[in-house]
Amino acid sequence: MPLTSYIDYEASILEAFERALPNYVRLEPKQIPSIRHALIDPFRMEKFANELLDSKPRRISLVVTDKTRPTPLRELLTMLLPNLVRQRQLDINVVFATGTHEMTLDDAVDLVGSDLSVKMHVHDASHDLHINLGKTPGGIPIELLSRVVESDAIVLIGMVIPHPWSGFSGGAKLLLPGISSRRSIVEHHLKYYAHPYTLPAIIEGNPFKAEIDFVGKQLEKYIEVYAVNVVAKRESSIYGAVGELFSSYENAVSLSRELYVSSIKDKYDVLVLDARPLNLNLYQSVKAVLNNVGIANKNSLIVLIASNNEGYGPVFEEALKCNEEEATEQLWKGRGNIVPYIVALHLKDKVRDKQVVILTKGITPASIENIKITNNLQEVLNEVLRRVKLGEKVALTYRAASTVYVAESR
Repeated sequence: MPLTSYIDYEASILEAFERALPNYVRLEPKQIPSIRHALIDPFRMEKFANELLDSKPRRISLVVTDKTRPTPLRELLTMLLPNLVRQRQLDINVVFATGTHEMTLDDAVDLVGSDLSVKMHVHDASHDLHINLGKTPGGIPIELLSRVVESDAIVLIGMVIPHPWSGFSGGAKLLLPGISSRRSIVEHHLKYYAHPYTLPAIIEGNPFKAEIDFVGKQLEKYIEVYAVNVVAKRESSIYGAVGELFSSYENAVSLSRELYVSSIKDKYDVLVLDARPLNLNLYQSVKAVLNNVGIANKNSLIVLIASNNEGYGPVFEEALKCNEEEATEQLWKGRGNIVPYIVALHLKDKVRDKQVVILTKGITPASIENIKITNNLQEVLNEVLRRVKLGEKVALTYRAASTVYVAESR
């Protein structure tokens, strides 16, 4: 069967599974509810700016997501900044919270435009000056970008959507890892990536998330901290929650759950995952696995269907082929993005007791520990059918990279 001839790879493979399987459960993204009540518009941003200015700050830092996040920064800053710059004595900085991602000032201009009448800074976890604010309960050093800590008020601007490690993105995550030192970021990730509750859409009992929130609460002892939390953009409209850091974030998480998270009763023995819309490379498409590994039984088979037209993605092949010791060593090296190595470590840990098959046309067949990469559809179908004959339960999960399924019992 010439898989490379398919116009829509994932849809065609799913059709083959649907025809071949005698029975299966179909898991699809939920119907999108009305979220008009959460509209972020100029009127709402003006009201928020007035609240921000009530304390008469002299220096404000707007800490925003970097180029790896789909936050509509240009639109948000266009609504917020005119209400702030009218205070002429106000010193405003826009700081890009990169964590260890690599980004240039040119990238920043591409994101927000060149006509902002404020200073911009791209965080460098290895070389910027960071201020120590103590340690988290888990012993992680709290080392935050000095130019932000020295502000009178901070606004964190980001997306609140399910995240493989912190439950949901956004909020205080713009502080850790966003503007933290490399040491803080690496120690935090290494200590908690393998915890059983370090999962998407899970906040309660998630120590990775708890440490992040502790950093936010610690900073609030010294500075006013606010947030603009975006959960969705539909056409030209932006939706989310705005205000004090934790109350607004709680509202944003509730809305994000409504949009992106579905609770199901059962776990499955065979989980077939459609990687769309993150099917460009393997680094992106494994998010479908990380999103939904929680509904796969022990010793289950997970089949990821992903075209991966751009192969593994930057650095990810090297990261995936490293053992734990090699990956950890790489994390402590000077510069560079640690995230592909953490994703690889996290993926291997979460599927340690499972069999993973990546059905793709964009990567040469290979085996990496218990992860098999193949382009042989019939071979994969035969294995799934063998398991069905043994009475195993199968779920076909559509657009799994944009939806998180959570089993009612962990």
